[in-house]
Amino acid sequence: MKISRYNPITMALISDDVTGVDFGNLTLGNFCTNTIVIKPVAESEDLTLLGLYLEDRAGLEHTRFGLYKSQTSFTGVMPGDSRINTYLIEAPGVSDYSQYSDNRVSYDVGNPEYTWLDAKAGTNETTFGASSLNFRFVFEYN
Repeated sequence: MKISRYNPITMALISDDVTGVDFGNLTLGNFCTNTIVIKPVAESEDLTLLGLYLEDRAGLEHTRFGLYKSQTSFTGVMPGDSRINTYLIEAPGVSDYSQYSDNRVSYDVGNPEYTWLDAKAGTNETTFGASSLNFRFVFEYN
């Protein structure tokens, strides 16, 4: 399994195997400056289940992490876009697909969707600064 990353303005491929992303500048009460666009890609795996969840929100208790997914690649989805309307809930310590049924976003295993991610920092954040968040793809395969 690898994760491809795309430019949200042009949908040009940035990396075909990304391990980290940067939401850009984030100030209290505002959206991030960078929308992240990723797409999971099976390599030799024959996927039976595939999902994404927010494993660790880095102590940001009042920050919203939004997601939108689509089979179709298109441009113009920027931070705060109304299509980014699924909000991820932290699910620390989860290790398999069945453990996080209420907190995951599931994917089509035959053709996983493009996924747009953004963040909006809450005005009441008290642990704000350089933080590392962890999103995790969990998959089961034969």
